[in-house]
Amino acid sequence: MTAVDPKDAARARVADLVQNFRRNEADYLRAAYNETQARTDFITPLLAAFGWDVHNVAGQPLGLREVIEEATVEVGEERLSKKPDYELRLARQRKLFVEAKKPNVRIDRSRDAAFQTRRYGYSASLPISILTNFHQLAVYDCRPSPNNTDEAHVARILLVGYEEFEARFDELWPLLSREAVYSGDFDRRFAVDVTRHGADQFDDFFLRQVRSWRERLARDIHQQVPGLSPDELTYAVQLFLSRIVFLRICEDRDIERYETLRGLTAGNSFDALMKELRRADAFYDSGLFRLLDDARLGIRISDDVLSGIINELYYPQSPYTFAVVETEVLGEIYEQFLGEIITIDAHGNVEIVSKPEVRDSGGVVPTPRYIVDAIVQRTLGPKLAGQSPADLAAFTVADICCGSGIFLLSVFEFLTDHYLSWYLANDRANHVGRTIYEAGAGLWRLTFEEKRRILLAHDRQARARCDARPARPLPHR
Repeated sequence: MTAVDPKDAARARVADLVQNFRRNEADYLRAAYNETQARTDFITPLLAAFGWDVHNVAGQPLGLREVIEEATVEVGEERLSKKPDYELRLARQRKLFVEAKKPNVRIDRSRDAAFQTRRYGYSASLPISILTNFHQLAVYDCRPSPNNTDEAHVARILLVGYEEFEARFDELWPLLSREAVYSGDFDRRFAVDVTRHGADQFDDFFLRQVRSWRERLARDIHQQVPGLSPDELTYAVQLFLSRIVFLRICEDRDIERYETLRGLTAGNSFDALMKELRRADAFYDSGLFRLLDDARLGIRISDDVLSGIINELYYPQSPYTFAVVETEVLGEIYEQFLGEIITIDAHGNVEIVSKPEVRDSGGVVPTPRYIVDAIVQRTLGPKLAGQSPADLAAFTVADICCGSGIFLLSVFEFLTDHYLSWYLANDRANHVGRTIYEAGAGLWRLTFEEKRRILLAHDRQARARCDARPARPLPHR
């Protein structure tokens, strides 16, 4: 028996979908035919035809699924979903986003849909992203910074109508197929550096912006409280900027209410921020929001500077959607803090300079995430295999030289994936509502309380910090 070429099989499946769409095209183009129906009937089968295991037939745990699907959620006046509809992955690495629309949306003309798709890819440092409603399919270059005033054709590298899917199949295959990604052809086509998991334009742009915020905060705090030493000023700037960025990212990830920070900028911004930090300290119960040292230093930030920085973290001044920004970007921000110091000269001028050891070595170079994940997989995989939560009660992990914490982040994700898989496979119904919940059809997640329990149970450093402070109840949120 002659084996069927996967590409030929995919071409035949796409031809069947095209025929099905053509048969009832008028019905599908009516407004009543919505995005969810289009995803079920055509877009998900299209991705499956290109080889992606959309339904997780292989039974992979969450961390290793090839496709992550998200429900559409609107975000305030921006009318933008927080996450793309499909995330296509190689092992744990994002490779491609696919954004879905209902068929009566004009993909070729919609500026909003194009901007949304480009914004996702840009924020995640991916080279391209796909926008489709099956009636049309567009491929966007995600390296240029997106702007909502751009016409739909800006940065678009391919536009194909469904009636052309068969004739132009060979153009779609290297952009959309699982085989192209897993063979490495996709990365070679777009010159993706394996150490970066994609283009680095987002990271570099954001880190330059963070450095600008540091300079503005340093000069403003020094002017407000001129008696601070360089070390105290460095500490104050690092702490407040870390808090602001952390809370802003939490907003896009549904942990905080969207635009909470922006709502603080109407007047008396610093006092409003301090009130919010006290609330966050009670909620997160972590050292990041403790205010005792702040009170001792008497730190103040002017309304103009604080409001300016906060507003630059939102659209339209910010091109990012933090829901898809890689977690290690925060680590790179911290690494930047570690490699620089704030100085005050004899004339009272504030300047940020690299530490001598960092300057001499050519800069701080964080460990690439793919290396971190490989080490964690090989180290923890055999330890966790087949282990129940009870079996792991005394299991802890420590990273003595944690730096920005990238290894600990990878460990935490590995542990949470293990727990989620165990709960789903062992008396699932008994765990629903206590440790897991269903975020969408077949999309299960750990509860916030369970994630916190896992962190404190297995991170030796987090447990030590928690034990050193009086216990406080976790507010319901």
